[in-house]
Amino acid sequence: MTDLEQHFRTLDRLDAPDLWPEAERRSPGSRSGPRRPHRLATAVLAITVGAAGIGFAIWAFRERPQLPTPRPAATVDNGQIAYVRRAEKDTITLVDPGGANLSPLIEGSDPAWSPDGRTLAFVTSASDEKPSISTVSADGSDLTPVFQFQGQPGSIGPQAWSPDGSQLVFGSFDGIYVMNVDGTGVRRVARYEGEHACYDVDPSWSPDGSTIVFAVLCEGGNEGLWTVAVDGSNLRQLIGGEYEVDEYRSPVWSPDGTKVAFVKTDWTLDDPIKQATIQMVNADGSGLTRLVTGVGFDRSFAWSPDGRALAFTRYHEGGSDIFLLNLQSGEVSQLTHSGDAVDPAWQPIPMDGETASLTRCVQATTSGDFDGDGATDEAEFIELVTGSISCNRDGEVIENLSSQEVLIRFGSGQIVKQAFADCQGGLCAYVFSATDLDGDGSDELAVDVSSAAATGLVELYRVDPDGIRALVIADPGDPPYVQPGPAILGGGFDSGLQSPIICRVNEDGTRELVSIHAENVGDSLSGPWRVHTSTMVLQGDRLVVTSTDDSESRFPGTSGIPSFSKTSPFENGCS
Repeated sequence: MTDLEQHFRTLDRLDAPDLWPEAERRSPGSRSGPRRPHRLATAVLAITVGAAGIGFAIWAFRERPQLPTPRPAATVDNGQIAYVRRAEKDTITLVDPGGANLSPLIEGSDPAWSPDGRTLAFVTSASDEKPSISTVSADGSDLTPVFQFQGQPGSIGPQAWSPDGSQLVFGSFDGIYVMNVDGTGVRRVARYEGEHACYDVDPSWSPDGSTIVFAVLCEGGNEGLWTVAVDGSNLRQLIGGEYEVDEYRSPVWSPDGTKVAFVKTDWTLDDPIKQATIQMVNADGSGLTRLVTGVGFDRSFAWSPDGRALAFTRYHEGGSDIFLLNLQSGEVSQLTHSGDAVDPAWQPIPMDGETASLTRCVQATTSGDFDGDGATDEAEFIELVTGSISCNRDGEVIENLSSQEVLIRFGSGQIVKQAFADCQGGLCAYVFSATDLDGDGSDELAVDVSSAAATGLVELYRVDPDGIRALVIADPGDPPYVQPGPAILGGGFDSGLQSPIICRVNEDGTRELVSIHAENVGDSLSGPWRVHTSTMVLQGDRLVVTSTDDSESRFPGTSGIPSFSKTSPFENGCS
């Protein structure tokens, strides 16, 4: 046994000792209500395992390991921005207005949010198929084919929702069509009947539900923007006309219905793409205003639901990306940096406020090779918080905590997002670490599921493209120290103690997981301490106890306070 080492720590974010019975009763999936962490000085025991055997060290007034300050994973005022990445396949991708939480959603193009912010309509158009419109929930579920166009390929989209969410409007070579969201009741409401070869595109529904604005494109010229009543009456030109060379595209109503923004391209210029501009006009065609230059000329921008910003596509030397224009300050900022981003759509604030009332805070991150394919996978632990809460203020995050989730972005491009309900209330994931427990090249995930610093419960999970699932302790385990069932390790017998969990690699290359429980059976910090160790190996999804050990020791003294440090309750020698 190695020499005892003396450490003193300041314990931060520690719950009161009377929470220990709750920790001993804990089972996966159980949660108490969110709690505000407290500061409480207490004695904490930890054990360090050496290559030659098991030694241990005792900490008093131990400081809990601190996570980086949680960063915002969403701006809740306007929801997320959906856009298209044009790589090998067009992929609709979601990103927060602040640039965080980038995640592919589904293959397709021309995304359009439903008014409640829960559903996207989009276009799919394989090379050997007619283009079609489908819908999908914002989390990637409930994929529903709606309508397949029978005209020539490429002659559909983009589409837009009616304000009540019951209908979709889309353009084609044959006019502007409206249909129910289930694909029924398809009817044409407008078709340009001029003397030139023209077609109608890019419809947008007015917020009051009465009018549709769209662009008319013609061979060798352009007929500008037009409006039509939903019943097909009152067709009139809004702006443009006289078959001019300039092209008007992508009209979008402002959220208050008083203005229409659009993209205008002057094809007489040497480089018209760089000279395309977003302009704005009043709903009656007056008050033309130029907003920003150098935008994409085709289906390239979206109005924020609060009316304060525009998201648009800009072409540059490295390709195309999404930029944001602040309409109040005129400031332009770059949102994406992939060089293949186009066609943004901004998630509306739903009428019942459900989506708008959630803030997503990234609480912890780690990386590893969870699926064993040799590519690095990224993992995030996310707190879903009710209300527009700053992720920098832990107290408000805890008080308004709604739920938690784990998001895995595999190196292959696949994403798994799964609700996480194993935390003991409040903020957890102080340990969030990839670790290869059996040396097979596929990492497991260790997560601290206890918000009480003294208990330090760490749960171990298998992660793969099918989701995350808890490893289990194989029967008979090592009762009462290590119980059969979900692999929840740590705790101890004293609310002021923390028993570490250690993954170690032996000299022969084998790997073991050691869970150490310590109980102070004396009347002071010096002990004596009763220590029990349970050594396990991972076999498939089961941790099998291979040996146990009991010992007793005294702590030799308590004088002197060394430098403070931050120590994790999980010693990961297997990463």
